[in-house]
Amino acid sequence: MRGTIGPGGNSQQSSKDKTMFTEQKFVDFVKNTVITGFFVLLPLLVVLGLFGWGAATIFGILKPALDVFAIKSAGGMIFAVLGGILLFGVGCFLTGFFVRLQAGKVTQEWLEGILLEKLPGYTMFKSLTQRLSGQQGLEFTPALVNLYGTEAWAVGFIVEEPDLGQFTVFVPVSPMPTVGQVYLVPESRVKKLDAKLLEVVNSLTQWGQGSAKFLKRPAGLV
Repeated sequence: MRGTIGPGGNSQQSSKDKTMFTEQKFVDFVKNTVITGFFVLLPLLVVLGLFGWGAATIFGILKPALDVFAIKSAGGMIFAVLGGILLFGVGCFLTGFFVRLQAGKVTQEWLEGILLEKLPGYTMFKSLTQRLSGQQGLEFTPALVNLYGTEAWAVGFIVEEPDLGQFTVFVPVSPMPTVGQVYLVPESRVKKLDAKLLEVVNSLTQWGQGSAKFLKRPAGLV
């Protein structure tokens, strides 16, 4: 004899679904905030890295901890490096959260005006990372690109859609979506993806993991 689910069972299931939905929203919020902070900090880190300041800064942060705890073993060094990575992740989250606030936006604009925009290459990297993270009004359009007329397709972004039958596309290198090549591709070799730009960027930073989600959606010729 089959049992039936009473009102209490339905209520419990509904409560469970709401809890799962709330947890997923929280996870998405944390992930998106960290990514926002990462793309805010990335242009500055790249420019500093070009001048060798990035390495000196990281070493300067870790050296006091290494001296205090007398970390000399390989395991201790690995632990210190992982701690530095975790600290950087927390910094990305706090930065991303801060720049979403009005005070953060004002502070960011002030710092850029008096210092950051004077650093060579900062404006270029900032524009690229903002487009890749979807922060600007004109963001790149995710697409599949057939570069060589074969069966292989690359994940890329449409930069411009001119009326010349050729599309300007940017094909990034995984796992660094800010590094890649620019191609002029015939219109027939470009398929727009039904995916959010940030969704594709997240997949590229994980060597394509999760791409099946948006590749299953119908992609149409431009």
